[in-house]
Amino acid sequence: MTGRTHSVAQRLLSALVAIPMLLLFVLPGNVGACDGNYSAADIQQWLEDEIAATHPSVSSPPSVALNADTHQIVIEDFVLDMRGEELGLSYVRLTADGTTTVEVAGELDLLGKKPRFGANVTFGFTGPDGPLDVTGITDAEVAGSSLSLDAASLDAIEDAVNTFILKSGLSISAPDGAVLQTIDIVDEGEGPRLKTTWSDGGPFYLDAAEIEEALDEMAETLATKADNYLSAETPDWAILVEFADSELRLAAEFTIFGVEVHLTGLDVGFTDLAASFAGARLSLNGAYIDFSGDATLKCRNHQPVITLTDFTLVDASPGLQKLIDACESHEATLLELLNELIASIIDASGLRCACATLESVYFAEGTLVTEEAADQTVDISLIAGWNMVSVPLEPDDLSVDAIFPDVEAVYTWNPSTKSYVVPDTIDPTKAYWVAVVTDRTIPITGTPVNGWQQDVAAGWNMVGSVEPGTVDFDEPDDDPDGGVEGFAYWWDPATKSYQNVTVIDPTRGYWVAATEACCLIVE
Repeated sequence: MTGRTHSVAQRLLSALVAIPMLLLFVLPGNVGACDGNYSAADIQQWLEDEIAATHPSVSSPPSVALNADTHQIVIEDFVLDMRGEELGLSYVRLTADGTTTVEVAGELDLLGKKPRFGANVTFGFTGPDGPLDVTGITDAEVAGSSLSLDAASLDAIEDAVNTFILKSGLSISAPDGAVLQTIDIVDEGEGPRLKTTWSDGGPFYLDAAEIEEALDEMAETLATKADNYLSAETPDWAILVEFADSELRLAAEFTIFGVEVHLTGLDVGFTDLAASFAGARLSLNGAYIDFSGDATLKCRNHQPVITLTDFTLVDASPGLQKLIDACESHEATLLELLNELIASIIDASGLRCACATLESVYFAEGTLVTEEAADQTVDISLIAGWNMVSVPLEPDDLSVDAIFPDVEAVYTWNPSTKSYVVPDTIDPTKAYWVAVVTDRTIPITGTPVNGWQQDVAAGWNMVGSVEPGTVDFDEPDDDPDGGVEGFAYWWDPATKSYQNVTVIDPTRGYWVAATEACCLIVE
């Protein structure tokens, strides 16, 4: 893997479309056997269960600092956890000028990417019941580009923000019937405080701790309402899965905190392990992005892998067209970033395939058929003494006694404790020392494992192989890039010595060295 710098526009656009891409991998991998026929209802039920099992929570409440010299409120580090993936606010800086308009500049944290935004926001409030609301937005920017939104689009954003504030329960004190006149950050001898003045009564003050407490309550309220929304027994959201013309047709509809999200036209066709889709539209409160593309699907030793091989931004509403324009000359890096985001979401979700290796996906008689790779038999040749081997298959019985019957000993290496251990089961990602008294060959039958990914520790690790074929190892596929050295050592039992190699062969085991903890992919 290679590191690359992505524009903020690309990051934001990628975050918008990455999650719908996950619906390509709709195979209910952790339900039943890998070989199977799935109806549209089966897949829809699985998707609904996955969404209902999502429980948002606040992993980091917002912190607040006030600065009277710069007239600023700085809110930082609000993080919402969604199935292990963090979504939140890196910071937002509100600069007051003594009117009811505040300059807002901030940075979101969307799936590890940090798009920046800004606008001038005018607030209104008639006390004591309010509510606090946004009455105007001007000079809106996202990802460094002016959005130049029309009045209808700005009104839609204002409505969404106000609904968000209302649902959060955020409130401030105000004189009865008074109208908000000014907002400022001042220090009148008691430290910096938020000061609001009113047409009648006041002024009112809030210090940083009081604002922080209010925002903390708001964050918990929003997380609870989002959890209740997703897991409601009768949900106010919908997923629709249909089969039509040998395609899997997906649609989704969510409305939460005033934001309406619709996914339509995601019609997926399958050929072997390739998927293609066209005419898809993702819309948020009427703003839309149309897209199409191609992808490959696989199970890498039970790990789902979706790789977009082509992604085309077809059209967008004017407010989002600038993001497309910013990405037009960076198609390859946008594709790479989408794949990074999809992999991150899969990893955080814990999604697993029931089979080690998927052979094909296709439609037959109104069902989606998934086929596991056919069993193969490999011979593991052992020479009297110690042998460093691996098992690139998944047999029905993974126990050591079933795979290596009547051997003298089996050990593997624990890189955490830096010591040998006696395993109970065999893992294709690992290598093993196997001792025998006389030469022998052990045939093993099972599903071939043609790829895997595994976390490796800094230092030496014993790793396995794949079936079929050899894997070049002079430039290991690792993340972060460069974490694993481009060589391996294999023990030659005939010469009783280590061999320095740059390829990984089936059934052999290897020592590999990592300069830091990282993820190693072998396929």
